[in-house]
Amino acid sequence: MTLAQVQAVVAALFAVIATLTGLLTAVTLLLPNQADRAAKALDETPMRCFWKGVPVTAVIALGFFGLSAPSPPIKFLGFTLLMIIFALVTLGCAGMALLMGRRIGEMSGARSSLGCLVRGSLAYSIGIMFPVVGWWLLTPLSVLCAGGAGLTALWSTPARRAIATNLEGQGAL
Repeated sequence: MTLAQVQAVVAALFAVIATLTGLLTAVTLLLPNQADRAAKALDETPMRCFWKGVPVTAVIALGFFGLSAPSPPIKFLGFTLLMIIFALVTLGCAGMALLMGRRIGEMSGARSSLGCLVRGSLAYSIGIMFPVVGWWLLTPLSVLCAGGAGLTALWSTPARRAIATNLEGQGAL
């Protein structure tokens, strides 16, 4: 392996970190309510998010199975299924980055919420791109939790939101 190849791999890792940071920041800014619900779900009920994420990974496996099928309509169905699930996981990851950014802001005393969001996105991106531990431990665990948080963020019923709003107004939460 030449030095140029090593530099190309390092540059590719930096590019992935930068684009993932940008994606998580953009999703959080474009879907603030959903990202906030995902962050609250991850903060308040992380184990519930984990267990909701288990069927999401089963659907990911089903999507990859569809991609490997010889029939073009089944391939298209598998691709569509994967894109939907990856969008759901991305929303959960944006909630995770938002939660990390809030915690970083509390620890550092930062005043800029955008700065905290970018720091949280960057910390999350660097963490999952860390060799071996990030790739094989943090990434699968965070995909499980993010999938469950994305489900929670998208499919929280209006009745639950109304109850939570009433309880917050009464000071119960």
